[in-house]
Amino acid sequence: MSESSLASSRYPFALGAISECFGYYLVGKGLLWNLRRVGTKWEVKNIRVGREDNGGAWRRTTFILRRLVTTLIAYAALDAVTSGPAPKAALLSEQKQSLLSIRELSSEDVVFRSLNVIGFWLGAALVNLLLSNTAAILLVFAGTCDPADFPPLYGSIREAYTIRRFWGVFWHQLLRRVLTSHAEAMTHSVLPIKRFTIIIRYTRLILAFFISALIHYRSDVAMGVPVADSGTLRFFLLQGVFIVLEDGVSILLRDVLVTRRFDRLVGYLWVIFFLVWSTPTWSYPQQRLEVDAADLLPFHFLGLPKPQT
Repeated sequence: MSESSLASSRYPFALGAISECFGYYLVGKGLLWNLRRVGTKWEVKNIRVGREDNGGAWRRTTFILRRLVTTLIAYAALDAVTSGPAPKAALLSEQKQSLLSIRELSSEDVVFRSLNVIGFWLGAALVNLLLSNTAAILLVFAGTCDPADFPPLYGSIREAYTIRRFWGVFWHQLLRRVLTSHAEAMTHSVLPIKRFTIIIRYTRLILAFFISALIHYRSDVAMGVPVADSGTLRFFLLQGVFIVLEDGVSILLRDVLVTRRFDRLVGYLWVIFFLVWSTPTWSYPQQRLEVDAADLLPFHFLGLPKPQT
C-alpha cells in the first residue's frame, strides 16, 4: 500500500475536513470578487437580465464580441468626454459648489454646473463599465467564469425617476451587498430596536450611505483632495436623507390623480435637479486638482487634438 493510500485509510476524516475547508476557501475567494453575489442566495436586487441566445444559454463567443464592442464604444466616448478643454477655475470655486447659495449663481454658473454634472456622471459610468467589461471579457475568454456570471452592470436609465431608483435600480450595484450587510450588522448590534420596523429600515439606509461616503472619502483623499475641501460625506448623506423625504412625499401624494407618464416626467426632472444641486459638493473639489483626465487613458482612440491652453 502506498503512503498516500495509507494516509487516506487512516485519516479519512482529516482529509475530508481539509477538502471541505479548501472548498469553503474557494467559495469565499469567489465571493470576494463577486461583488453583486451573482448566482448566490445573496444576489443583489434589481440586476438586469442580459440578452440570451435561442438556447437560453449565453454563448461565450457572442458574449465576448458584444462586450468587446460595448467596451470600445465606451472607451471612445470616455476619450471624447475627457478630451475637452479644462473649465475656468472660477467656475469650480468653493463658492460655486454651494448647496445653499443657489440664487447667487449666474446663468453661466447654472449652465456650466448642469453640463459639468452630466459629464461627471457619464465619465464615472464609463470608467466603471470599462473596468467591469474588461474583467468579464478576460475571465470568460479564459474559461474561468461563465457569461451568466456577468449580467449588465447598469439597469435601464428609464427606471431612474426617483433618487431611490437611481441608486437602487439604474446605478451599478457593486457595493450594495457590502454596504447593506455592514449597515445591517451595525444596526442590529447597536440599536435596541425590533427588526423590520420603519426606524430600522431607514437607519440601515442612512448607515449604508454613510459607509459609502467613508469609502469614497478615502478615495478622494488618496487622489489629493484636501480634507477640509472634501464634500464627500455631505453628498452621500444627502442621498440617504432625501430618499427618506422622497418616500414621505410619495406617501402623501399617492392619492393624487395623475397619469403615469406625467408622474415619470416629474420624477426624471426631480432626479436631474437633485443631482445638479448636490453633486458639485463632491465633484468640484476633485476637479480643482487640475488633473488632466485625458492623460489617464493609455491611448486616444479617436485621436482628438489636445486642446491648447
